[in-house]
Amino acid sequence: MPGTDDIAGFALHSELEAWSQAGIPNAEVLQMATLGTAQYLGVDQQSGSIARGKLADLLLVAGDPTRDISAIRKVRLVMKGGVVYFPEEIHRALGISPFAPAARPDSGASALALPSE
Repeated sequence: MPGTDDIAGFALHSELEAWSQAGIPNAEVLQMATLGTAQYLGVDQQSGSIARGKLADLLLVAGDPTRDISAIRKVRLVMKGGVVYFPEEIHRALGISPFAPAARPDSGASALALPSE
């Protein structure tokens, strides 16, 4: 199972990229890091995939990590426990250059409106 005792927002990304470089298809790497881990821990009925009734913890990234695993480093929005966080703001507060611009909800839209790249 993917995991780290280090800073998850940084070290876990490197681990997943290494698994991809070792020849594991990106889609499988992502599944192992999400649903696979939830299944291993016995919490897959509550988390690990996006489905009605499950906890809504997710990341929105710039790009398609199934094609380029490094897209997981370009997190634009995090939803954890029903609260939305913008990594760009956290990175700036820590003195780190953001990896991707935040994805801000459009005030009149029912879905997220992503800023152009």
